[in-house]
Amino acid sequence: MYKIMLVDDEAEVRESILLQIPWEDLGFEVVADAENGEDALEKMAIYEPDVIITDIQMPFMTGLEFIEKVREEYPGKEIVIFSGFGEFEYARQAIRLGVKEYILKPVDKEEMMTILKKIKRTLDQSFDRLRDIRQIQENYQEKEALQKKKFYQEWMQRTKMGKETLAASEKRGILILKADRWVGAFLSIRTKEKISESAVYLCVEKLFQNVFTENYAYDLFPMEKEIGVCFALKKEHNLKVLLKTLDCLVKDGEKLFSFVITVGVGTEKKNVEQLPMSLYEAREALGYRMIMGRGRSIYIQDVEPEGQDILLFGSEEENELIRAVKFGTKEKIAEEVGRLLGKMDGVRISWRQYQNYIAELYNCLSQLIWQYHLDERRFFGYEENGHEMLMHMKSREEIQEFFIQLCQKIRICLEEKRAQNSGKIIQTAKTYVEKNYMNPELSVEIVCEQLNLSQSYFSTIFKKETGENYVAYVRSIRMKKAAELLNRTEEKTYVIAQQVGYTDPYYFSSVFKKTYGVSPSRFRKNGH
Repeated sequence: MYKIMLVDDEAEVRESILLQIPWEDLGFEVVADAENGEDALEKMAIYEPDVIITDIQMPFMTGLEFIEKVREEYPGKEIVIFSGFGEFEYARQAIRLGVKEYILKPVDKEEMMTILKKIKRTLDQSFDRLRDIRQIQENYQEKEALQKKKFYQEWMQRTKMGKETLAASEKRGILILKADRWVGAFLSIRTKEKISESAVYLCVEKLFQNVFTENYAYDLFPMEKEIGVCFALKKEHNLKVLLKTLDCLVKDGEKLFSFVITVGVGTEKKNVEQLPMSLYEAREALGYRMIMGRGRSIYIQDVEPEGQDILLFGSEEENELIRAVKFGTKEKIAEEVGRLLGKMDGVRISWRQYQNYIAELYNCLSQLIWQYHLDERRFFGYEENGHEMLMHMKSREEIQEFFIQLCQKIRICLEEKRAQNSGKIIQTAKTYVEKNYMNPELSVEIVCEQLNLSQSYFSTIFKKETGENYVAYVRSIRMKKAAELLNRTEEKTYVIAQQVGYTDPYYFSSVFKKTYGVSPSRFRKNGH
């Protein structure tokens, strides 16, 4: 079932079209309708329609202006336009914007149904090409994929390779050396059906070809349980745009293959030899899917609490303990502590050697406490020393309980710190809106630029913290300020509209009436 949105400033026209067409029989569902382009753009992000049916002549933002915005922000959408104006100029502009279907008002039911059937065939064919997993599997180049896997596994372990080895890898198509910056990412993929790893990899490769090939140079490679990717960025590439594009890929994966794709993204590196560090950060970011939720892109700098440096321990066991503390449940922490201490069972070693092993585990957790500037007194009290407490313990059970409790307390502190960071971000954003609500260009992009955050992460925490989306919040602030100005000044409505960030006084009046139930002039007259 494909999703449709209707856009027309006349409610009766929208209602008429809704009632005329047997949408479900044709394979469609009308998920939203909008009365103008501004309203429609807000609903695009919420409902994600596959097809848009829009009028040309509308107030505040014409249909052609709306379509142009859609082409910039949501490429690939099928668009049908209708209008009471039959001038060729409108049709010519619509064709330039990639619109293939144009209908004159009043809308003819049979003509609309014919067009919808045609659009469904186009969408079906497009999705069928991507869904053909068997054909994708037949084209799988296993040798090439294994070669890439081996290269990146060795590189991440060694963290550095000679220039000759890197150059040879580039010639074999494994690594892209000519770029301005490099970014590493890891994809975790959950499938609803049992599909081979090779098929999953090739489906993801197909998604990347559709989303990234035109504008980005990248290298995709399989790893254990995950798929890695290295982006070779040019000067004009923007990391925030890359993150937004990755979100599009996640949505396409769900729509086309029913994949739940979570992407962890590392920081940009100016030297290709630092790329393994970006990949390590990407894997760390991926661990936050237990906190942030699956089916999205997660940028490491968005989610790491204060103290951005990544700890690199020489032991795989220590890394697993840190991962359990940062991302795991209480049960996972207890399991990991038991596993680490259980490694000593049945081994003939001295008590001193046992103490050294325990001290290494304790130092590992101490570094985590220091890295994120946690208050040690919360763990051991004002006059206690954790190391001394540990060294005086006599039984394995006592030591194990000590580590479990310490890990649990660190986990809680990190969760609190993340919550505090989110609260600070939202408060900063609100303060910025309060100071700049009169700016007509006050968009989520501008606020994220000020906060140095990705739009995806900011929108998630803003909704979580405030209960409403950013656009609705800005609108409420502007309406509150407008009401205050109407009550305490004699300024004209159009002047007040400009003072609260609206360039179009008619659109301002429309929004104001929706908010307060009366027009601005009636509001002032009634003395609200």
